[in-house]
Amino acid sequence: MLNLRLDPSDVSRYPWQWSRSGWRCGPSWAEPYDHPMTDARAITDGTRTALITSATVTGSDKSGAFPVLIDAETYDSTLAAARAERDD
Repeated sequence: MLNLRLDPSDVSRYPWQWSRSGWRCGPSWAEPYDHPMTDARAITDGTRTALITSATVTGSDKSGAFPVLIDAETYDSTLAAARAERDD
């Protein structure tokens, strides 16, 4: 789950950055719900950014909130895997 405020003009001009409790992109922001049963992570290929929240997996690394720069192919496969993990 996320609390957020998005302005389309912000997200095309500024990179997403982690800031204490959530991601910031200019005046836009997204804060993941802080709960021990949820994980939050961000991936970017320098053009697109995905903010991903999911149920915690046993033994998962909770340090994934900082946006990770990856190539476009890895971005696509990581996003596809995150979508496939959803069971709703």
